[in-house]
Amino acid sequence: MLHNISLNQGNILGGLATSSWYAYLLMLLVMSFNPNRIDSGFWQGFLAFFYLFLAIYLVAVLFGMRCHTRALHNARLLLIFSFSTLVWLFVQANYSAQYRPLGAGLASANIPAWFSPDTRISITPGKTLWLMSSELFILLWLVLSLCLIDSRRRLKQLLVTLAVVGFLHAAVAIFAYLNGLLLVDVGQLDGHYRIARGWFVNRNHFAAFLSLCLVGYIGLMFKQMFQGSKMSLKSLLVGVNGLYAACIGLICLAMFMSQSRGAVTGLLIASLCLAISTQRIHTNFKLKWPVIVSMLIVLMVSLAYFGPELLNRLTSEGFSLGERLEQWIITLTAIKQAPIVGYGGGSYGTVFQAFRDQTELRQVIYNQSHNQFLHVWLEQGLVGLVLWLGVLFYSFAKGMSTIANSKSSLVASTSFAACIIMLAAVLQSCVDFNLQIINIRCYFFVIIALIFVCPTISHRRSISHRRSISHRRSSINSN
Repeated sequence: MLHNISLNQGNILGGLATSSWYAYLLMLLVMSFNPNRIDSGFWQGFLAFFYLFLAIYLVAVLFGMRCHTRALHNARLLLIFSFSTLVWLFVQANYSAQYRPLGAGLASANIPAWFSPDTRISITPGKTLWLMSSELFILLWLVLSLCLIDSRRRLKQLLVTLAVVGFLHAAVAIFAYLNGLLLVDVGQLDGHYRIARGWFVNRNHFAAFLSLCLVGYIGLMFKQMFQGSKMSLKSLLVGVNGLYAACIGLICLAMFMSQSRGAVTGLLIASLCLAISTQRIHTNFKLKWPVIVSMLIVLMVSLAYFGPELLNRLTSEGFSLGERLEQWIITLTAIKQAPIVGYGGGSYGTVFQAFRDQTELRQVIYNQSHNQFLHVWLEQGLVGLVLWLGVLFYSFAKGMSTIANSKSSLVASTSFAACIIMLAAVLQSCVDFNLQIINIRCYFFVIIALIFVCPTISHRRSISHRRSISHRRSSINSN
C-alpha cells in the first residue's frame, strides 16, 4: 500500500516536473513576440501567469519534486549581486534624502527654509519601483532557469528552443522586409521604414534579439570541435552541421537587413575574441585559419549582396557615434553631481531633460543613454554600477573557467556559445540600450544561467541518474 502511494506520488511529481519544464519553454517562446515595457497590458498578464506558475512550482518542490540545487549553489554569488540590486532600488525609492536641485536649479544655499519637500534618494520613486518590479521578475526568471535546467537532455532542448525562436523571427522578418510589410504600429517608428525588424519597433533590438538566439546554434554546432574533431569547411557544411550553418546564415541575413551596426560588429568581435581565447585554454579546440578566412569572405560577400545598406553605413559612417557622444557628455555632467547614490532607477529621462539645457539635440525625451554602463551609473550610482559589473565579470569568468576545465564537449561548447553571445550583447550595450528591453534582458539572463548550469551537469551524472531511477522503479514494482 505504502509502495503504491509512493509510486503514485512519484508519478505525479514526475509529471509536474515535465509539465513545468515545457511551460517554461512555452513562456520563453511567448515573451519573444512582445518587446513592450513591463507596464504594458501584455506584460501584466504575462507576469500574473508567471507568478501563479512559480507558486505552483515552489509548492511542488516542497513536496519533493526535483530542483537543481547544485546550480543554485554554483550561482550563489551571482544571485547575491542580483538581489543586492533589488535591495538598492528599494532603498533608493524609500530612504529619505535632502532636496537636490538639478541642472540650472537653485543653489542649495538659496533654498528657502520653508521649502522642505518629501524627498528620497530617487527623484522619481514611482519609476524606481517599476524598475524594481522588473528586476525582481528577472531575478526570479534566472532562479527558475537555474532550477529547471538540470540535465543534458533539458540543456539540449533549451538550445534547440532558442535556435527555433531565432529562426522563426529571422524568417518572418525577412519575409516582411521583402514584401514591404510592417508587423508593428507605424506610429511608433521614427523613420527607417525599409529595414528588417520583425515584431520589434527598434531595428537594433531586433538584431540584438537574433544575436542572443544564436547561442543555440553555436552551442550545438561546435560540440564536435570540443571533442577533438578537425574543423573544415566540409564538416561545417554537411549533415546536421550544414543545417545549423544554413540557419545561422539566415539569422545573419536578417541582422544585415536590420542595418544594425552595433549588433553585427559586436557579434563579429566577440566571436573572434572568444575563438582565439578558447584555442589557448582548451586543448581540443583548434582554429584552422583557411576555414576562418573562407568564412569571413562568405560573410563579406553576403553582406555586400544582402545588406548593401548596412555595408554602406559601415563604410561611410564607420563607427561614428552621432549625437551619442554629446549625450554621453551631458550624462557624465549629471553623474558628477550624484556619483555614489545616483538619482534613482528609472530617472534618466527626468535628469537628462534638466541637464541638457540648450544643447542642440532632437526635441524628444531621452529616457536612455545609449550606454548601459552610463545609464546604470546615473540612475543607481556607483553602488548599482559595481553590482552590474559584478554580474558581468563573475559570469564571464565562470564561463571561461568551464570552457578550460570541462571534460564534456556539450558543456564546453555551450559555455563557449554563452560567453560569445554574452560578450556580443554587452559590446552592443555600450552604444545601445538593448539590455533594457524586458524580453531581451530575460533571454540575456537565460544565457547567463547556462554558464552556471553547465558545470553542474555531466554525461556521467546523467547516466547514473537514469540508472538510479530505473533501479528504484524496478525495486518498487518487484515489491
